[in-house]
Amino acid sequence: MMHTEKKWLWAAVALLLFFAAFAFGAGMAQVIHRFQSQQDRIPTVLETDDGGQQLDASLSGVKIAEEMYAQANGECEVRIQNLPENENSVRVSVVRSATGEVLYQSGLIDPGHYLEYVKLDTRLKEGWYPCRVMWEFYKPDTQEPIGKAAQSAVLIVKNDV
Repeated sequence: MMHTEKKWLWAAVALLLFFAAFAFGAGMAQVIHRFQSQQDRIPTVLETDDGGQQLDASLSGVKIAEEMYAQANGECEVRIQNLPENENSVRVSVVRSATGEVLYQSGLIDPGHYLEYVKLDTRLKEGWYPCRVMWEFYKPDTQEPIGKAAQSAVLIVKNDV
């Protein structure tokens, strides 16, 4: 009987060590993930040293349709503009508010350039979809990120006629 109790004791110790190692590994994975995500992060308007003044100027130099119209096949009229007076390049993401899903992300758009139509990455059913338009601003010569800002928009999907 003593031999059976020792087996149970060793099994319990081994199981406890396994769960402790698992918990430690999971905790370390979260720490590493947070560190890596902080390294790739672009500062928001509130985190910039100039109090957002440079981003305010950049945001006034870009435009997008507040109502974007898409067909069921994914073709979407966005009318994204990086006006010539803006001094920064910009990358635009259209994110569905309800799910956080990125529906479209542009490449870098230099000052004086625009996109009228794009192809969405996701097909949606007919309806209205509230979205966040995420603007990421970059220095055009070095492509160094300088900040980001967001605005609201709505994506209206209609069946192909």
